[in-house]
Amino acid sequence: MRNSVRLVSLAAAAALSISLAACSAPSADPTPSATASTTPTAPPSPTPSSTPSFDAADTSTWLITDQGIGRAELGSESIVDALSPTFALTDPCEDLEYYETAEGAQASFGIISHPGESGVSGITIRVPGDVPLSGPVATSPLTESGIGLGSTLDELTTAEPDGAFDATPGTSGYVVGTSPRWMVFEVSEAEPFVRGITVTDTLPATGFCS
Repeated sequence: MRNSVRLVSLAAAAALSISLAACSAPSADPTPSATASTTPTAPPSPTPSSTPSFDAADTSTWLITDQGIGRAELGSESIVDALSPTFALTDPCEDLEYYETAEGAQASFGIISHPGESGVSGITIRVPGDVPLSGPVATSPLTESGIGLGSTLDELTTAEPDGAFDATPGTSGYVVGTSPRWMVFEVSEAEPFVRGITVTDTLPATGFCS
């Protein structure tokens, strides 16, 4: 009997020991949930600045190309409508047509049309010879390279390095382009500011009214 009691006691002690071990076993740490990754947002690209849109009343928005100046184009029968309302035709001079700024218009130069048998063969913008030049003319149209009336000789030759001075005696033109269209800049070392710009299909370019 004593042995039976001892066996029961040992069994109870063993069961208690297992129970305590189960209670004191450390619980496993919970697995942390994965954090959703965030895709970085790229900053918006800056909007490129646009070139000024054409405005017939604002001559600084007119573009000079080997095709013409603003809306006035070589080969046209006339450029009267293309220059209206900013410029008005005055008395022709030396077989040319001279346009002065209309009343109330803001421009510091005149425009000369060179009529030809096949339409206008040349278009010139020019600051009159009796007006001193010392820098850019704010109202001047510009070439695609940024040259306008009042630009310096250095600026011109830097922007248009492929040009060359006209070798015709008595001329002071820096010629840019190839046949059949050219741009001729009236400028010289003696007066290193662009006084006139002519778009023409004839070389040497026709003379000026003033």
